[in-house]
Amino acid sequence: MNYTTLPVSIHKQVWQVRNLPEIRCCMTNTNSFSFENHLQFVKSICDDDAKVYFAVISNESAEYIGSIYLNPINWEEYWAEWGLFINPEFSGKGMATRLADIFFNNMTPLFSKLMANVRADNPHSLKFHLGVGFAEIGRDETYIHLEKQLLL
Repeated sequence: MNYTTLPVSIHKQVWQVRNLPEIRCCMTNTNSFSFENHLQFVKSICDDDAKVYFAVISNESAEYIGSIYLNPINWEEYWAEWGLFINPEFSGKGMATRLADIFFNNMTPLFSKLMANVRADNPHSLKFHLGVGFAEIGRDETYIHLEKQLLL
């Protein structure tokens, strides 16, 4: 579900998971934030076609599984930077790989490539990205820059 259409109950789950230390430490913005700040962020992306955030929700339990996002999106050159994080309650069950496969298959008509920036101090995320077909294209002190080619 697009973040902009989520019910408040799911927004609260997204916000709670995003503020967990084990999630926060791997994000670009490692600071915790209020629920009001989360809602302000969602409001800011409503009219921004260079950002799309999706919440993945379990059909059975209505529990928040994780988020997949594209930010930024370059529609003219057919690429986007993607990100993914999984609710720790669902990690270690292959959920991230399944979500990535579904997502990549659905993005193929829209993009020729996806980019990712993985924190250099996050070997788990790097291993995941390499395992789902990303290749390293560079690095700096903070990030390992990755690219995945998709077929149009």
